[in-house]
Amino acid sequence: MSRGSLYLDTPLTKALFRFFSSLEQDLRKESPADGAIRAYIFGGCALHIHTNARGSNDIDVEFNSARWLNRQDVVITKQAVDYKADGRTRTLVFDQNFTPTLGPLHED
Repeated sequence: MSRGSLYLDTPLTKALFRFFSSLEQDLRKESPADGAIRAYIFGGCALHIHTNARGSNDIDVEFNSARWLNRQDVVITKQAVDYKADGRTRTLVFDQNFTPTLGPLHED
């Protein structure tokens, strides 16, 4: 998908980018090389970037690292970011409990 078809100038997307800019500073402590850690956005924020048809109040993200990285070991100092949309102040919060799995599955 080309960048031209993404919604990068909306208040929610800009808030998401501000959050990840702050997060980058925290993650550089764990793995300082550019591109060593990738973040995959899921849920409402991902849909918003692609369609601008849905919003979200939480950031669902999965990390992938060039080396082993335990998500619980990463200290994220900025847990939320405020932004204005439709004349109101809203808060976008990092969801620390997000998992990309399908949910609790029976072992059999």
